[in-house]
Amino acid sequence: QHCRTRLRSWHARFLSPAVVPMSTDASDSVAFHLYLDPSQDGLGDGPERQLARCREARDAWAAQLLPWLASHVWEREPLQLWVWDPADSRTHGRGRRGGGGDEDSPAEEAHVWGRLSVGGSVHDEWVVVAALLRLTGSEEGVSATLRDGDGELLLIEAAYSLPDWLTPENAPNRAFLRGGALHLLPPSPEDERRGSAGPLSASEGLSRLRRVCAGLRCGAAVRVGGVASRPELNGRRGTVVVEESEAGRLGVRVEGLEEALSLHRRSLSLVAEGGRPAASLQPEATSALSRRVALLCDGPDGLPLRHTAAALLPLPAAQLLSSQPQLAAAACAAFEERTAQGLERAAAAQALHRNAPWTRVGVTLSRSAFARLSALRFAAPAAAKPPAALAAAAPASADLGAKLGLGLALLLLRGGGGGG
Repeated sequence: QHCRTRLRSWHARFLSPAVVPMSTDASDSVAFHLYLDPSQDGLGDGPERQLARCREARDAWAAQLLPWLASHVWEREPLQLWVWDPADSRTHGRGRRGGGGDEDSPAEEAHVWGRLSVGGSVHDEWVVVAALLRLTGSEEGVSATLRDGDGELLLIEAAYSLPDWLTPENAPNRAFLRGGALHLLPPSPEDERRGSAGPLSASEGLSRLRRVCAGLRCGAAVRVGGVASRPELNGRRGTVVVEESEAGRLGVRVEGLEEALSLHRRSLSLVAEGGRPAASLQPEATSALSRRVALLCDGPDGLPLRHTAAALLPLPAAQLLSSQPQLAAAACAAFEERTAQGLERAAAAQALHRNAPWTRVGVTLSRSAFARLSALRFAAPAAAKPPAALAAAAPASADLGAKLGLGLALLLLRGGGGGG
């Protein structure tokens, strides 16, 4: 009972940090930022009002995502939404990603954000991408950015579909998710006159994107793209003649056609000075992202398939994993990161259960975590082994149980449980 209480307490701290996510290692983390467009209700957007809107959005989005994500097994940390207050450094996390300058910093306005450690799980990264596509696609006026330890995750995945002008040097803060699609901010006419385009700050990129999206009014010049049902329209210019409806559709008179067409805003890019799109919708790149999401989030619920296996464990540990299934992933990560000294202490803690009955329990892990854990060749200490007869009858369950049992003990020690 004492061990269960300690582990549950540690588990609660692991999944619910007091103020911000606790992951600080940028190399295995993914960070995202969700920005709300300024309010159009006439009440203004002062700092307190903006923070209140972000808190409301955070709560609404959490309510939308949590039922869907409830069955997902996160390898390190779950996706959580936080409010970034520019005036309160406690809401910014322990250091920004990379510390590399303006291109690595979010826009200095209140917004919703998150950062989670994904370890070696590419699946967790793409669950985050799927969540952002859902959020930006279901609500107007929401823009999102996403980076991982390698940089611009969205651009890396869609590299073969990107325009030639985009380079690693000018890419920061030119890529946004909006309307459930990827948008890029091309060089401005000033950049073209100078013959170079550098990275944008987050605030500059967000401001430019908003100006473009606000520009789809009657009389605006637009370029059509990404219309799968009528590909002959893609690349043509047109003029907005009917402003956007609640369904996100506009009336556009396309060059060469007499009748105005009803087109979704995702298929339109505002044309700036010189005839170049001020922001470029990337239908091929968006399709590449969607294919990647579909490939990795391949379960019937739109989440990665999980693997359930039987583990042979002492009864207290089995009861704990039955009541707190997410601890299996945490125990797996703790075991993978074990040290010789930590393992020795964990084995001593396991010895407390030497006389406890052993039982088989079903544990659910991501497929990649189960594969990594199964592939580890490991000679378990005597304290972590079940009785010989049980181990002989189910060697795979005994091996998995020994690793998870020691992982649970390592979690207990890391959480301040000492040797008891």
